[in-house]
Amino acid sequence: MFPLPLVWEFFSNPENLAELTPPEAAFEVGEVDGPVYAGQILSHRVRILPGIKLNWVTEIVQVEPGRSFVDAQQSGPFGFWRHRHVFESEGDTTRVMDFVHWALPLDPFSRPARFLIGKQIAGMFEHRQRVLPRVLHDFAQRAGAPGN
Repeated sequence: MFPLPLVWEFFSNPENLAELTPPEAAFEVGEVDGPVYAGQILSHRVRILPGIKLNWVTEIVQVEPGRSFVDAQQSGPFGFWRHRHVFESEGDTTRVMDFVHWALPLDPFSRPARFLIGKQIAGMFEHRQRVLPRVLHDFAQRAGAPGN
């Protein structure tokens, strides 16, 4: 379906993140200074509840070009957030994997909300998996690259 170089090109551009985020998050990407690189600071705005948007600042802390990158929250809605994106070539297609470690702020007082937030995070990644084929297809078309 989509070869690794195309998938990497899409994911390594932080401006594309909003296309993979559920609309209800009203995700906004701030200014981006190129493809991901270690030390890159990214500012976003995200809706956490109806009518409530927060700034979310992450840093790209590790990059293995064409293979993976890791973003970690510097400030934002979580007490801790670390997200590793991994890409593996499988012939003419690419496996995309996400590994997320997170915690809520104000532990132990936030523990009752953990289940609800966990469901929201799982829903966000389920949405990503659902829309990814269409989004990559559209990206391939814009890039003039092969891909169905």
